[in-house]
Amino acid sequence: MSSKKLLPLCGTLPKIIYLLTAVVLALNFSCKDSGTGPEEKKSVRDYTWTADTLTRAGSIQTLMRSIWGSSANDIYICGHNDDIYGNIWHYDGKEWEYIDSTQKLREQFGGASYQAVHGTASNNVWVVGHSGTKPFILEYNGTSWKKHMVNANSRVYSVYAVSKNEVWACGADGIVYHYDGSGWDIDTIKVSQSLGDQYNMFSITKVNSTIFAHAAVFENNSSRDRFYLFEKNNEVWTKVDSFVIDSQNSQWKWGANHLYSTSFGKLYAVGFGLYEREGNDWVTILPQELASFRGFRDKGKNNMIACGDGGSAYHYDGNNWQEINALHGKDLLYTGVWMEEDEVFVIANDLSGYPQTTIVWHGK
Repeated sequence: MSSKKLLPLCGTLPKIIYLLTAVVLALNFSCKDSGTGPEEKKSVRDYTWTADTLTRAGSIQTLMRSIWGSSANDIYICGHNDDIYGNIWHYDGKEWEYIDSTQKLREQFGGASYQAVHGTASNNVWVVGHSGTKPFILEYNGTSWKKHMVNANSRVYSVYAVSKNEVWACGADGIVYHYDGSGWDIDTIKVSQSLGDQYNMFSITKVNSTIFAHAAVFENNSSRDRFYLFEKNNEVWTKVDSFVIDSQNSQWKWGANHLYSTSFGKLYAVGFGLYEREGNDWVTILPQELASFRGFRDKGKNNMIACGDGGSAYHYDGNNWQEINALHGKDLLYTGVWMEEDEVFVIANDLSGYPQTTIVWHGK
């Protein structure tokens, strides 16, 4: 047994309290004086960028046009490949691989055009497109791909998944597809058109509780194009806006390439310029003279990216829009962007020669 005696607490307690207090204060002042704290978040403009080139041996065109991911380790892109392989690619955090699990579907969709991908989770991914005029809608449930049968004969151009039980798609001839978890309903939105006019629904999205769809009519016997914005509330589709591009007007009212629902509950449109829907009107965010934009994403009001033709990619940091110089390339056509808090993926078609390839820029 130890021969040391225990000191009476009553005589030493004040000293112990004093010493502990001094130690705590010293540590606090030491931390403050060191100047160390939480690391400041890096801006997209300061990211380091690496590039992956997607192509297949023997293919002369690998041109991806749409991107979506559930995380930086689970990203899908889709588009066109001339040899019918490599229409859908997946990134697992290490490398890109084209998906060959759709082999049975290729028998039906040889030469198919894959138009868009969207989802809500790693087990809820949707890809749409067409073979000729025949539409197809594909679902990935985390294990396998499934083809959904739709009773229509019109191409599909856009898809937007709200949940596993709410998916919207749209395409040629004013057709809108809605999936409720068990089956597909089909609506047709009518507009005035003449024989030979082309009428297409190019983009669909949901903002808060409202479905928005963008459409265009290309008149057959003139250089006049008409553009429409529709919204659906209480099961009724309503035309809420329109404009015309012709010899008398070259000013775009909103972007005619894609509609996007932002994380802060706003409707954005990209095309010749970037636009925000404000009430019943549009606010120009980036002017049409700057570029024809095709891709847009945000991670809040102070972190947005828009990209498009001519190797143009712009970032908003809450203060201003600035081109991302590291991504500039005149022979690149940017078609889509996906971003997380600390990583960004931008897809570009490299049209500088043959084979034509897709470049995926990865910034972090």
